[in-house]
Amino acid sequence: MASFVVMASLATWLPDGKARVDNLIVPLVAYPLIWGVLFFHAVLAKNLWRAVSVNFALTAVCAVLLVQHFVAVSGG
Repeated sequence: MASFVVMASLATWLPDGKARVDNLIVPLVAYPLIWGVLFFHAVLAKNLWRAVSVNFALTAVCAVLLVQHFVAVSGG
């Protein structure tokens, strides 16, 4: 779930690029990398609660970015 939220929030702060598809393609290509980093951090961490809290904090920050983006787009 966290990797999906991070991937979705990447599109909100990545620049559009010349073809205006970079902010869509880069998160899709980076999704396996994001998932792998979060997975291996959770598996290899000595303190599981710290890994869970880092994962939760990253998810929360990215969720806030998504909410702010959709509120701004909807004109609210």
